[in-house]
Amino acid sequence: QGKSTADYQEMAAVLPVNLIQYRRNLRLPAKFKDDGGAMFNKTLSKVLGGGSATAGDEFCFSEDIETSGRQVAREGVGEALTASYSHTLRGRFSTKWSSDHSLHPGFGFKVEAWTNETGSWKKLASGWVEVDGYWQLQVPSSLGYQGKQLRVVYLSYNSYYAPQDQSGSKYAWKDPDRENIPTNYDAGHRYADTDGGAYNGVGELVEAAMFMWSRLYWDAGINPVPSSPIKLYFPNTWYDCGDGTGSPWSCANASGEIWLIAAHGIQAEVVTHELSHQLNNKFWGNKKPAGSGGSHSLTGCYPTRLGMALREGFAEFIPAWVGYPSRNVAEGGFSSGRWNLGYDIETRFSPPACSNGWENELWVARTFWDLHDTRSDGDDILWFTHKGAVIAIYLGNGIASDGDARDMRYYENIYRDAASAGHESFITDIFEQNRM
Repeated sequence: QGKSTADYQEMAAVLPVNLIQYRRNLRLPAKFKDDGGAMFNKTLSKVLGGGSATAGDEFCFSEDIETSGRQVAREGVGEALTASYSHTLRGRFSTKWSSDHSLHPGFGFKVEAWTNETGSWKKLASGWVEVDGYWQLQVPSSLGYQGKQLRVVYLSYNSYYAPQDQSGSKYAWKDPDRENIPTNYDAGHRYADTDGGAYNGVGELVEAAMFMWSRLYWDAGINPVPSSPIKLYFPNTWYDCGDGTGSPWSCANASGEIWLIAAHGIQAEVVTHELSHQLNNKFWGNKKPAGSGGSHSLTGCYPTRLGMALREGFAEFIPAWVGYPSRNVAEGGFSSGRWNLGYDIETRFSPPACSNGWENELWVARTFWDLHDTRSDGDDILWFTHKGAVIAIYLGNGIASDGDARDMRYYENIYRDAASAGHESFITDIFEQNRM
């Protein structure tokens, strides 16, 4: 049944609110289920036809034109054209974060309405919390709902991600049961306290996951939803990720599972990093290149574990891609608040001091970033015009068999072939600048 929510109005005088979070321009995905790669395949075709641009070029992104200034159609909305409804339910849902002890919108939570008015529980409607915290549900007249009793629940889990504890119990909250529900019902502003206790950090975890989902769907043109929800074990207090130390850590496997220690589950960079591994797994059919896995560090050089450097480099690139949508970030600019990366993905001069960039995850990540960002630095004067191009090209060129040899050098010709005519040498410049 979940824990109980609290009434914001009762705490408004003393409870801080992060207002900026309620004013962001983010959207829920239009589809919430695995599409078998259909959206990805269309995007990859666009990417290969879109080519690249260089400093001084003037252009606009086609995906901006296609998705701006219009209402988004979502799964299940079409039936509203013909169905009639007996009740409209609405409200606002927030979570109190542990990082700043303030309220943030519950973007990424599912909302469900249930009733027990006939003596057995029945679901009336379901929907999602929008980026500003508001939600609205409509109860079909065909259900015969009389408005005698209502329970609203908020779920942290969905078809993409499923935060849960060691026993597999998923995190959820519920409003107090209400009676005599009018045809237009407002639940008010309710919030879940994820600042301390057993549910500590769940608010931050869900927001990071939905932020990534929204960006991938709308800006990259990629549906990341797998065939089964990714299990996010949080907080991880029992699994050492197989390193034999006995000390719990954060990691992902090829079976759709992620473990996050308490300190990492509230960090957007770590959450998106681990989800990036599952994104890689989805489009590579859970196949990993030789040398993948095991402990690693940003500064380590791994000449015998090139597959690890490749996969980890991709997973270091994605948080930058998700958290910094402007694509034009100067050196030292990747440490802003919620999306503090803990590393500089733009600089050409900082460590690690690996002679061969393909042996180090951070140099691999910088190569991906230079192919994506619009900022000219050194010999990097090129970018791919589609925002999701760098991701789609990598994911669309996986290994044939599990354990095949693969490192970042392989992708130089792949990206050269995808660039506009005459831009091939600029791709090589980027690879060489990053010690490839």
